[in-house]
Amino acid sequence: MKYNCEMIEDLLALYLEDACSEASRKAVEEHLAECPHCRKLVEEMRSEPEPVSVTGGSEQAVLKNTAHRITRRAIGSAVGVTAIVLYWIVWFWMDFFASAGDYRYFSWSFYEIYSAGRLIVPLLTGLWLAVLLIGAVRSRTLKRNAVLILVLCMLTLGHIGWAQKQARMEHVSCWTTVEEIPDEYHIVIESGQGREVLETTPTVTGLLKQDGTVYCFSYQRDPKAPQKSRLEFAKLAE
Repeated sequence: MKYNCEMIEDLLALYLEDACSEASRKAVEEHLAECPHCRKLVEEMRSEPEPVSVTGGSEQAVLKNTAHRITRRAIGSAVGVTAIVLYWIVWFWMDFFASAGDYRYFSWSFYEIYSAGRLIVPLLTGLWLAVLLIGAVRSRTLKRNAVLILVLCMLTLGHIGWAQKQARMEHVSCWTTVEEIPDEYHIVIESGQGREVLETTPTVTGLLKQDGTVYCFSYQRDPKAPQKSRLEFAKLAE
């Protein structure tokens, strides 16, 4: 494209009010013929209930209109990023209690429904990043969107890293006894893989006994870090 999107956006308010020069009008129309981003922006500005009037103060009107659009975009981006971060904070909080079988603050069915977001949220984050990148490249506004792109990249990479970690986890079940309780957050059992240290919670640890009682332990085992296996549940042998 011959003209930069940021320059054209500064002329759009004047263009829509028919208050720009013939040369500026021609430049805007040439750019709009090539740029879908700016065409969409023009449609949005035309659909506003009170078109911006630039008569007797075009500079102030252009600045006000541009600031309004930038503010709306910034607020929308902040709300979207905050929603993604809050989702994961709430999910990890619920998962911590659910791993101990504690459903005082939420129901099991709600936890199951909420957990579906583990697939939906990363997908939406990746789509948002892809759309933003494509639009920024086409409209040559990478610098203006650099912060949001960086934040979305970090969130997307975090999702990918977490998904890879979950994919390599092994789900193990075995009947055995508690060999040792080094502290309230860990127990040691003897499984087919040898002695294993399982991460747990004080609530569960307080219910387990080291008197030869046989339990059925179900836990997640990380082959790369077996000392950080995580207990999912334990029940007495029938």
